[in-house]
Amino acid sequence: MGVPVARVPKGREALFFNGQFKDADDIGEYGRGVEQDVERFEGQSEWLATLIPDPRRPWKGLDPARIDRISLAEWMDRLDLLPFVKKYYTAWLSGCYATDLRDLSLLMYARDMKVYAHVPSEGILAYRIAGGSDALATAFGARLGDSVELEAEVE
Repeated sequence: MGVPVARVPKGREALFFNGQFKDADDIGEYGRGVEQDVERFEGQSEWLATLIPDPRRPWKGLDPARIDRISLAEWMDRLDLLPFVKKYYTAWLSGCYATDLRDLSLLMYARDMKVYAHVPSEGILAYRIAGGSDALATAFGARLGDSVELEAEVE
């Protein structure tokens, strides 16, 4: 499509949460047990991925109907996470899925954990659309040409 992109340099990862700004590597500074709960949550998320042999067919996994009846929010409640850790992952995952976690099936989350199980968390290249995100819409519009009616009244 010809939309130029610019590589985003890897920077420090930081968290601003509960009115505190910390380096992401220092998550333990948010309170006693936080680092252990983060590791426990991530470990349990990785374990969920093992229940899904093939992410293209999550319904073929181990007891998919039971897993599907549980929401991600309910599963997180069952983990009895520290309040900070629960708030952090609720905010993060709600943003990723663009929905309330009470409306998200644990089966979908488990499938996604399987899909991303082998994606490295470090060294991933990130890009931005050069000139801003509206350049993408402008490029689509240019490609569509006269078939796009601007400022048209919608009935």
